[in-house]
Amino acid sequence: MDGYYEPHARVALEQPLVLCGLLGAGLAQAGLALAGLTGLPLRLVGRSVEHVAGRSRARIAVEDGLDSLHERETEQLERALRQGPPALLVAPEGAHLPARAAAVAATWIYLARPADELVEGLHRQHSTDRGSIPGFVIGPPVDPADLWQRVAGQDRDYRERVDRVIDCAGAHAHGVARLLIEALGWTLAGASRPGRAPRPSR
Repeated sequence: MDGYYEPHARVALEQPLVLCGLLGAGLAQAGLALAGLTGLPLRLVGRSVEHVAGRSRARIAVEDGLDSLHERETEQLERALRQGPPALLVAPEGAHLPARAAAVAATWIYLARPADELVEGLHRQHSTDRGSIPGFVIGPPVDPADLWQRVAGQDRDYRERVDRVIDCAGAHAHGVARLLIEALGWTLAGASRPGRAPRPSR
């Protein structure tokens, strides 16, 4: 697709940009789309967790427990935040936001989706990789209301702690990427020099 991959980054980051969201939010797809449109270096933190452990996140949750999984996710997030130069980071879906990472300057963006789209995303992920969903190894939930009961507290936590919330309802991965570009004030087409990601005001 013409213009999808860029040989050089078309924007520059002053600090890491972290995408986070609930299980089923489609973070990796959105991150890949945004990296493709901007040329930003991309780090999928969930993949790092699995690479270091030699197991899927779901298998870690089953064999070692969710607390162990969350600790591994926190370690890899903190490591990615400190690895320069600043990059686009995709947090593992459903990961707890690490309190210790707050000491590192970064822009945190929550990609919010309604419960029915989260369920759809979980089923899509489950159909391609049955062992990839921590907490839903046997199968994802089918009732959006049931799922929202489980994740409502985490939704509130994300909204209170991140720098920006992007409503992604109804948007596919490239649509989410466009929403992010607009929210961050980046101008890509015909730009003579890279745009700068603004430092958020908390």
